[in-house]
Amino acid sequence: MNSTAVLYPAIALAWWSIAVLALVSIRRIGFMRDHDRNAAGEMEPFGLGEPGDTPAAVSLANRNYVNLFESPVLFYFGCTVHYLIDSVTGVTVWLAWTYVATRLAHSLVHLTCNRVPYRTAFFAIGAVVLCALLGQATLSILAA
Repeated sequence: MNSTAVLYPAIALAWWSIAVLALVSIRRIGFMRDHDRNAAGEMEPFGLGEPGDTPAAVSLANRNYVNLFESPVLFYFGCTVHYLIDSVTGVTVWLAWTYVATRLAHSLVHLTCNRVPYRTAFFAIGAVVLCALLGQATLSILAA
C-alpha cells in the first residue's frame, strides 16, 4: 500500500481543526460586537482567557478547538511514524480514518447538542482506535 494513504486522514483532521478555529473566531467576534467591544482591535476581554460573561456557544467552540490538540497529537505522531517507516497497511488506513470520524462526531456533538454521553462514547471509541494505531506503529518499529 502507498505510505501516503495514512497522511490523508491526518490532513483531513488538520483541516477540521482549522474549520473549528474559524468557528471560534466567528463566535468570538460576534460576542464582542454584541457587547460593544471592538472586534478589530480590542481583544482585551480574551487576554487572560474568556471573560465571565462569555456565552456557552463561544466557550464550547474554544474548548472543542483545544480538544483537537490533545489526544490528536498522538494520532499525528502515529500517522507520521507509519509513513516514515513505510508500515502503512489497509488496517492502518482504516484505523486512521475511523479515528478521524470519531473526532468529527465528537466535535459535532460538542458544538451542537453537547450531550455528554454521546461525546464520551465517541471519545472512548476514538481512544481505543488510537491505541490500536499506536500499537501497530510500536510493533512496526520494534520489528524494524
